[in-house]
Amino acid sequence: FTLYPGTRTMHLMLSTIFRRDIDSTNIRVASSMDGRSWEWLPGGPVVEPGEEGGWDGGCLFGGINLVELPEDRVAIPYIGYAYPHKFPRYDPHLGNLGLATWPKERLVALIADEEGEFWTTPLKSKGEHLYLNYEAPRNGSVQVEIQGGDGRTIERCDLLTGDRLKKEVTWNGETGIGVKPGESFTLHFKLKAAKLYSFE
Repeated sequence: FTLYPGTRTMHLMLSTIFRRDIDSTNIRVASSMDGRSWEWLPGGPVVEPGEEGGWDGGCLFGGINLVELPEDRVAIPYIGYAYPHKFPRYDPHLGNLGLATWPKERLVALIADEEGEFWTTPLKSKGEHLYLNYEAPRNGSVQVEIQGGDGRTIERCDLLTGDRLKKEVTWNGETGIGVKPGESFTLHFKLKAAKLYSFE
């Protein structure tokens, strides 16, 4: 269990999953906003064993606490073994420590291989600006509509492209979400060949 670094409500469970069919393990992520009700995040494992014969090629087990590192990265420690989990003829104390790392706020993403869209549940914000962490290479793009906001439609949203850790959303060059702090609104996202990691 860990809180995402710098947050108080992003509860994460980085769970070691035993793959009985291949006698190995991987690490998957479940998330919760309250620490009680949990959901597996889509996309499969976030850490898998290395190449066969490598120091962590047999199986691995996750450590505790996701931590921030320099250069906008986060990491979790793990123990890797060269042999499968139930391999009968090896010393179980021969594991080695490693770090699995990701760019900051890029542990998992919502991915649209081609085109996709989704709506959030109703939100309330203390802030007036919207920032995205995303990847939209080549012909990819992300657009956002603020439903309940003043004129912040998909059609007016400036295309977000490239690879940005924190980019402000604008509508025909205008910043701000058009909603007063405390008012309710919903975000409508449209993605084309893009990955959305987080919004703030």
